Amino acid sequence: IARSGTLTIEQIFAQAFHEAVYAPVMATLSRAAFARIDARRNGYDNDVDLAALKAAIRAATDVGAATQVGEEKKSSVGVYRNDFERAYVGWLRELYCVRAAAEFSSPSTYLEWVEGRLDLELALADAVLLRRSVELVRDAVKEELINTFAQPILAHPDYGCDALLKAWKTTDVARMFRLTKHDEDSFFDMAHIMQRRIEAELSELHAQLRATGSATVDKHLCFARDIGELNVKYDRLIQDHFEHSSRFHDSCASAFDDGLTAAALRGAVLALVDAWRRGTGSEAVDTPVLRAAVRVFIDVDTAAAASRGALPELSAADLLIYTGEFEDGYLDSLRDWCKARRRCLESQVPPHAYLKRALSTQATELALARDILHPSSVERVRHVAEEELLS
Repeated sequence: IARSGTLTIEQIFAQAFHEAVYAPVMATLSRAAFARIDARRNGYDNDVDLAALKAAIRAATDVGAATQVGEEKKSSVGVYRNDFERAYVGWLRELYCVRAAAEFSSPSTYLEWVEGRLDLELALADAVLLRRSVELVRDAVKEELINTFAQPILAHPDYGCDALLKAWKTTDVARMFRLTKHDEDSFFDMAHIMQRRIEAELSELHAQLRATGSATVDKHLCFARDIGELNVKYDRLIQDHFEHSSRFHDSCASAFDDGLTAAALRGAVLALVDAWRRGTGSEAVDTPVLRAAVRVFIDVDTAAAASRGALPELSAADLLIYTGEFEDGYLDSLRDWCKARRRCLESQVPPHAYLKRALSTQATELALARDILHPSSVERVRHVAEEELLS
């Protein structure tokens, strides 16, 4: 007969069973499960029946839940979390805390090893543990293998982020991004390293431009082409391997926003456009190169824009940057060209033929604007050409 403040016979039996049978059986089962999983992990026994292990753990935790005594009873999942999951994650942390230091002695293959181990542990967790445990396993493995070594990994002189970008090992740098992206400090550090790498490559292009004395059409062409290709290269890297991250895109844009780069590129593009207009070296000046170079002044995803075949509308802030850094200079150059063209036509053709030639010049400028400039520039080009040629 139950009395207030005492246990019933059933409760006394359940408590005794829980302490004398369930607790030691669960401890033994956990050790056995860990050993069998470790054998499967290390390839000693690929025939380990993981489904049977999962069923045994589930049965044991059901027994543990059923034989609890007290007011604060846990569910079967609660017993699983307390009596098995916690021990499993702790064991996993101890295992990789020791293993990581040894593996990091070979930094060239460390991240590849980490990715393989992470995939393996998630597969084992998915096969043996409850679904909620998988993320805990992911976090534990990453914390022991990645977060602890994140800074040495990113900064390594031979296998770090800058070295991989310099050698353009996109598979390796993509792996580095996947494994470090959830650590906020590492995520921002990697974006910053990428920005510094772009700036270093831009500096090399500036040095090449200055290296051989006076600028020529060929030098301007090489500079504009190389800058445009560099912009596309990193935009595609961000899109294909950095999950189209806005943080990495901002870092890329910041590198190209350097005033020296903007001034040099603007000068190169305007010189090439002038050569194209005058027919001096125009056979080497192709509009795809000019188009790619102009895209550097537009703060949008170059690779995505190229795949769409047209640029989207610019925000007010981006339009202001594009106008100030490039369009104003382009329109000033166009104005000078139209004035010179008008003087030339007025001195060479009779008045009745002037209009036809002037309209032809305007049409040529509008076609070029549609090909290489942002769509917002076309009407401004039309206005300048009309004002200087037809007013």
